[in-house]
Amino acid sequence: MEYGYWAWTEPRIKRRLAIFKYLEDFSLLELGSGTGWLTDYLERYNDVVPIDPDPDSRTSYHLKFEEIYQSERSRWDGIVGVSVLHHLDEGFEQRLHNHLLPGGFILFSEPNYLNPQILIERKLRRLFSYVEKTETAFVRWKLRKRLIDAGFKDVKIAPFDFHHPLLKDTWTWINFMEKIPIIREFAGSLVISARS
Repeated sequence: MEYGYWAWTEPRIKRRLAIFKYLEDFSLLELGSGTGWLTDYLERYNDVVPIDPDPDSRTSYHLKFEEIYQSERSRWDGIVGVSVLHHLDEGFEQRLHNHLLPGGFILFSEPNYLNPQILIERKLRRLFSYVEKTETAFVRWKLRKRLIDAGFKDVKIAPFDFHHPLLKDTWTWINFMEKIPIIREFAGSLVISARS
């Protein structure tokens, strides 16, 4: 799977898997499961229900997030995903909150609107065929307010991932960039966590 320059290369997948490495013994709803690489990782230690509306995705649950209301089980310990929230309609924050058990959590990696490439893609989307019409990205302090307004607590959103396919595997440089104030705000992604 590749979308423009943001190819899902093995190093990028490994970095995202590291975000989820402490999840164990939870009931999880995985949004946008796609090819199943995150599902495979999470299922080793958790009870996972992966959903994805795309009929070509690997999951047997071809549901939109909104359709979860009609499923037998509608509340989980955690709701997780990679690059999926920016495809959902306004108000997704409240729907996430409503589907969590008391004390439940969310954990996502999402595109950062302040990243120069992502900003250009969203502003000039007609020039980038892989950017969907309704696709967006997030500014971390604005998303933080939206999550708090929806009832979330302990909201943490951190810039993450300067790994661009054109930069090869320069991990030392990438880790360094993620620690520099102001510069880190332009990372390609955000790691988002919060509790209900």
